[in-house]
Parts: sequence; C-alpha cells; structure tokens
Amino acid sequence: RRPPRSTLFPYTTLFRSERKPLPSIYQVTLGRALVDAGADVVWGNHPHVLQGAEFYRGKPIMYSMGNLISNLPCRNGLFRMTVPDSGKAKMEFLPGEVHGGRVTLLTGSAKRAAQVEMHRLCLLLLQQFWR
Repeated sequence: RRPPRSTLFPYTTLFRSERKPLPSIYQVTLGRALVDAGADVVWGNHPHVLQGAEFYRGKPIMYSMGNLISNLPCRNGLFRMTVPDSGKAKMEFLPGEVHGGRVTLLTGSAKRAAQVEMHRLCLLLLQQFWR
C-alpha cells in the first residue's frame, strides 16, 4: 500500500553497468518502471562514475552519482531536492570528489565545470533514450 500523499517515496537500486558514462537500456527501463510503480525518486548506484539524471513523469531518476565511499580518487555528486507546494521536484547538482577516502564538495570553477559535465551527461541521456 502506498504511503499518504504527503510522504515522499524514494527507491534506491543497484545498477551493474560499471564505468560507463551513460546508463544501459536495462537501467533506464528499470528506473522508469520504478516510477511507474510509485517511486517518487529513484537513486541508482554502483557504476562508479557519474551517469546523468532525468525527470520521468515529473519524478527524478539519478542513474549513478559516482562513489561516495571509495579509497580510489573519483568524481561524484549529490542532488539537493526540494519539493515546493506545487509538488514538482527541483534538483540542484552538488559535485564532489573523493581523495584519500574522503568526500569533498567542489567549489568555484571546479564546481561549475562539474555541473556543466553533468548537464552534458543529462543531455546525452535524453538524446539516447527519448525518441
């Protein structure tokens, strides 16, 4: 049974497509099916790289945000999500990186460059899977 409307229903899943800059058709199909089944937010993980995000039927799907915990250096990110009274989610990408097992959020020009890269990945995702 679905929780009351005022409750946000997030879902996280393990995607197995490692180190690829775009999600696989399986990931996209599963992410969208989870929204169709009632998820308000889908957070995918495991590919170890950023893969972009999309809104499907007004619900955000983040395919991979990189590694949040790792002993290897890498880029990653978080999304800050706000849901105003209108119910339409707004997302802000907060890029980070891992060094020495610690996550640091990027600032300044590095932050902007990472946001541009995430935007590029999101556009590639749309070109690949929205025909």
